[in-house]
Amino acid sequence: SPSVNVVSSKTEATIDDGAKLTADSVNLLADAKTTIVTVSGGAAVATTGKGVGGSVQVNVFGKQVSATVGEAVTIEGKQDINVSADSDYKDVAIVAGYGGGQETSASGSINVLVGANVVEAVVSNGAEISTLGDLFVNADSAVTFFDLAGGVSTSTTARAPTCHVSRMPCASLVHAPHSCEVGAFCVASLN
Repeated sequence: SPSVNVVSSKTEATIDDGAKLTADSVNLLADAKTTIVTVSGGAAVATTGKGVGGSVQVNVFGKQVSATVGEAVTIEGKQDINVSADSDYKDVAIVAGYGGGQETSASGSINVLVGANVVEAVVSNGAEISTLGDLFVNADSAVTFFDLAGGVSTSTTARAPTCHVSRMPCASLVHAPHSCEVGAFCVASLN
């Protein structure tokens, strides 16, 4: 039996182009947490002859998280200024197949995961940030997979192959202007 799951998400925190902010502190945070749990299975039983059973599970996801200070933005702060994009993605995938037959049986399972995770914190060119505190620009991405596939066959001749396939490009991007005016220090970090 096949199971196909497609998830797409976009999380944005933006200070629009040309905005002017004056505040004690500024925290611009785009934060996305995603947990996907999928369980699928299939079975086939033949009382005479051959039994063939199996299961296929496919999880596809695309996730984009961004915190952006736009062009020509002016921010004046007395304390820290924080521009952060954080993404946490967890995928639990369990797939099983069963085949039973009197003479011959075969069973199998295939688990496929395809995804893209892009996380970015951006201070656009032309933005002017002035603070007596610190400037933090941070992009943080955490991805966790638990993948289990199995197959069981019962007969005089039995086969139960399994397969796991994963393709997961991830990108965390930090873009900050070449100079910033801050009281203590300017930090750009990529996790």
